[in-house]
Amino acid sequence: VCTFTFTLNQGASELGYYAVSGCRGVMPVLGMKKDVQYRFIQEDLSNYYHPLGFAYYADGAHDNVNELEPSIDPSGSTTGCSEDNTCPAPMYLNSGEYLGVYSNIADIIATKGDEDFGLDVYEPQFFASPVDWSAAGTYEVALKFDHAYTKDIFYFCH
Repeated sequence: VCTFTFTLNQGASELGYYAVSGCRGVMPVLGMKKDVQYRFIQEDLSNYYHPLGFAYYADGAHDNVNELEPSIDPSGSTTGCSEDNTCPAPMYLNSGEYLGVYSNIADIIATKGDEDFGLDVYEPQFFASPVDWSAAGTYEVALKFDHAYTKDIFYFCH
């Protein structure tokens, strides 16, 4: 498991930009390999109100482009992953507890196709009060990209 620990640099822009521990500057490029599990840790209070999202194009949901979801085939091919909801998607966790049903990481729960990858539980928690948010546990996102895909993917504030 490769871990990236996120904070938010509030002064980097009007709404802030992500910084990653061990990387220089803001919004660093993160190298990822196929079939490796990654964890994106959001435990620092600076992440409050800034849940991570992942997309196939810059700005993700903010620009109405495809995000990483179990029903969205990254290559547009006929791999079948869009039909059975097994395409690569983030898996959202709080304090080690997975918040969804879908899985492509057997180390978390048995692999299973489903539309629910935990975002609908994870994201609203970021809009609780800062005190409640910080007391609720350690927020993290697990991601394993297990399909052939050679283009960039983008992280963004969901």
